Amino acid sequence: PQESLLLARSLLQVLISLEEKGLSHGDLSGVNIMLPHFVGGEGVSLVDVEQLYIPGMEKPDILPEGSPGYGFPRMTGPLWGPFTDRFPGSIILAEMLCFCEKDIVKASWGESYFPPDEICKDTPLYDLMEGVLEERYGSQIAAIFRRNWFAESPEDCSPFVEWLIYLPDEAREEKEEREAEERTAKVKAGLVLPKKEWDLEGLLARAEELGVKGDPRGAIELYEYILAAFT
Repeated sequence: PQESLLLARSLLQVLISLEEKGLSHGDLSGVNIMLPHFVGGEGVSLVDVEQLYIPGMEKPDILPEGSPGYGFPRMTGPLWGPFTDRFPGSIILAEMLCFCEKDIVKASWGESYFPPDEICKDTPLYDLMEGVLEERYGSQIAAIFRRNWFAESPEDCSPFVEWLIYLPDEAREEKEEREAEERTAKVKAGLVLPKKEWDLEGLLARAEELGVKGDPRGAIELYEYILAAFT
């Protein structure tokens, strides 16, 4: 999960840098993104830049019409302009963020998560990905993906900086583990242990007592302390 978040943030840095300059790659897809992170490098790199859009540059005679699983189906013909990357970039970011989830990997169509004939449609594959985005990264990230998925044109899709604003700083698992450690440390620091009478059985009895008395948070924190202290 933390690697998924790291890779998505690295791709966002590249795409935001392009968008701020009015540029676009023009043919974003999974096969056009290199991941040096997995061989000791850092970040991500884009390849296949022959169709790069640059303001004022003459339009190439031949342009790709979008790779299978990433092309925007609501507009016919090849796209070339400053907003071309927003829709395929949205799919790739969602793939990067969600491929730490086994159900997403199992459901994938092939080299891309979505089959070409399901792009922009409300399908079980779409529902699964949107649900994982919301569960792991929050309702704002899921809303950005939903808006882009059902957009009428590339211009209607969210700018990449919006993704960066709402992405959490750490994966859900990392956050939960850190918060549990902080709670345990807090309980351990504030718990007064009356000498030898606080053995394991005594602590367990105290935790149960807190639960019975309507203090579930205190009981949970004490159980977490017990796990940390006696395991």
